[in-house]
Amino acid sequence: SVACEIARQAALGLQHAHEQKMVHRDIKPANLMIDWTSDNTGIVKIM
Repeated sequence: SVACEIARQAALGLQHAHEQKMVHRDIKPANLMIDWTSDNTGIVKIM
């Protein structure tokens, strides 16, 4: 589902940030941006 894909991408992004020794202390839906592509799939960006 779309919700599962958004959660998966957010988790992968956070994992990458943590591997770079970066910590995001305010994870919430308002800090996730979704860039919708032409085929209605989204790319999650963590702000």
